Amino acid sequence: MEEQRRAFTPSGRGLADPALNLAIVPGRTMEPAEFCRLVGPAIGLDGVVSGPPFRHRGGRGVRGPKASFDHHESVDRTSTRACCEQVHLEVGRGLWRLMRRDGRPGADVYVNDADEDVCTSMWVLAHPRRLNEPIVRQLVHSEGIIDALACTWWPEWLDLEDGLPRLAWVYGPCHDARRNAALVDAESLRRLIEEVAERITAYVDGRGGRRPVDDSYEVVHRDGPVAVIREIGPFARGAACRDGFEVVISERWAGEVRVVSITKPSSWSPCDLTEVYRALNQAEGCPPDDEWGGSDLVGGSPRRGGTRLSSEEILETVVRCLATAGATAG
Repeated sequence: MEEQRRAFTPSGRGLADPALNLAIVPGRTMEPAEFCRLVGPAIGLDGVVSGPPFRHRGGRGVRGPKASFDHHESVDRTSTRACCEQVHLEVGRGLWRLMRRDGRPGADVYVNDADEDVCTSMWVLAHPRRLNEPIVRQLVHSEGIIDALACTWWPEWLDLEDGLPRLAWVYGPCHDARRNAALVDAESLRRLIEEVAERITAYVDGRGGRRPVDDSYEVVHRDGPVAVIREIGPFARGAACRDGFEVVISERWAGEVRVVSITKPSSWSPCDLTEVYRALNQAEGCPPDDEWGGSDLVGGSPRRGGTRLSSEEILETVVRCLATAGATAG
């Protein structure tokens, strides 16, 4: 497996902190069996290992302790904590007592992307002594909620005057990279994770800044309560959902790959996104190792290949599935 693996050394860490190697496999997803065959202690973050989260102490064919922290497949996303909250909980419950190499806490950490959830998870893994600080707990919980709900809703304590602008500054590099289609290779992903880790440290140390909250977007197509939008600001989905859209389809480019996300603001929406993914996979003829998928709250196009379907075709599929769900409910 091709990967870029190097030591993760954000500033502000003591010598006794975990020895982390960050292994970056852009856009790739491993099966659990493949992941468990890797040598030594290893952690998979946020979708790099398929299926629901799991932990294994090692033995019985598993080469060293393994853990996958995820909330994308085969889970109720609203009930399942985001990756960074899972990591926060597990580190607090003794993860580094088991994950050890040469007598020292440590692991290889695998990622296939570098969004806000991944960056926060990496910081938490690297700073176990700081997890009980109130500002750290609030940051992890706030980012966990925003990520779990795909930025369609955020808690009231993140007001538009102070709380959300502070988070916008922390994760500004992620927002800029996404807007500029820069998340395409291992080296740029590594630099991004390291930069955000530095900002998280500044934030929890009281040195963080603020950034204006941009929730602007443009409607490209719409059919009733379903819209295809172009996200201008990083908080565009929340604004679109507040404006009454029941399902939001957004598209962006990552290098030469066209990436489409499908989100809905609530699990109570009658549109079954798992049926949408099934229909889109059939329409596009996706291979089983790179296809449309996700949870019933948010998902999207294949990670590596993106999608060739037009936004109109995707919109028609979502509207058809929504109509079918409405007819069934009636």
